[in-house]
Amino acid sequence: MASATTINTPRINLNLSSNDAAVLQALFDNGEGSFSSSAHDVNPYPNSSSTVAAHSGQNARIDASLPSFPQCSIREETALQSLKDRELAIVRQIQSHAHTRTSSNPHCDEEAVSHVLRQAIDDLSSLITERPDYPPLYANRAQALRILMQSSSTLSSSTKNSDKDIAIFYPENINMATQLLSDLSKAIALASPPSTGDNTSNTSVSPAQARLLSNTYTHRGYILLKAGKIRKEEEEGEGNEEKKPRGGPEQLLRITSRDELEEMASQDFFQAGRYGNEVGKQLSVQTNPYAKMCGAIVKEALKKEIEEFQS
Repeated sequence: MASATTINTPRINLNLSSNDAAVLQALFDNGEGSFSSSAHDVNPYPNSSSTVAAHSGQNARIDASLPSFPQCSIREETALQSLKDRELAIVRQIQSHAHTRTSSNPHCDEEAVSHVLRQAIDDLSSLITERPDYPPLYANRAQALRILMQSSSTLSSSTKNSDKDIAIFYPENINMATQLLSDLSKAIALASPPSTGDNTSNTSVSPAQARLLSNTYTHRGYILLKAGKIRKEEEEGEGNEEKKPRGGPEQLLRITSRDELEEMASQDFFQAGRYGNEVGKQLSVQTNPYAKMCGAIVKEALKKEIEEFQS
C-alpha cells in the first residue's frame, strides 16, 4: 500500500525559544502537519475528562501489514495511486515556491507566491471534495494555509518579525487560522484508529498512520502552546495599553486561560509521543500541569529548607 504524501516545509530560521524550535524542527523534518472536525468546536478532546485520562495510554503498536489508512474508503491500489499523484503535483508546487521565497530568492514576488499557494489550497479542497476521508489531504491543506499566512505577513508587515507563525494569530487571518486548526483535527480524526473504550494501547496502526498522527498532534500542540504564550503576554500587558482585537483560530477565542491552553498542548504532545515523536514526549512532560505543580511544590519545600538551614 502506498504511503501518504505530505508537504516537506522548508527550514525557516525563526527566532524561537528552544521548545518552539524543537517542535518546528520535528514538524519540518518529518514533513507532515494537524482541531475538531467542526470549525467551531472549542474542546478538541471530547473523550478525555482530564489530563490524567489522556496521559494514561501506552505507545501505539505499529503494524506494517495494515493499509496506510484503514478507515479510508479507497481500496483499489490504482485509484489510491492516482489520488497520490495528483496530490503530489500540488505538494511539489507548494514546495517549489516556498523554497524560492525562503532561500534562493528572498526578494521574489510575494504576490505571485501568494497566488500559487491559494491555487494549491483550492486544488487540495477539490481533492477533499472527491475523497473526504483521506487524511493527508487535510494535513497538507493545513500546511499550505500556514505557509500562506507566513507569506501574507511578510507581504503586509512593516516590521521585521522573524517569527512568521505569529501571523496565525493576526485578526485579519482568523478565517484561515480557523480552517487550519479544523483541518489538523480532521486529519487526526480520520487517521486515528477506532476507539475501543478506555484501553487503546492494544490498537495497532500502520506506519503511515503513526507518522501522520505523530506530526499532526505535534503541530496542533505547537499552535496551542503558541496561543498560551500569547495569552500570557495579554495578561502581562493588561492595563498598559489599549486592548487590541484578538486573532487566531475561532476554536480558541473563548479560551482565556493560559493554563488551559498549555494543558491541551500537553495532551497533544503526549499523543504525539505515543505515536513515536520523541520531541512530543519531552514537551508533554514540560507542559504537563501536574508535573509543573509537583515541581512548584518541591521548589517551595527546598526554599523553606534552605531558609531554615540559614536561620
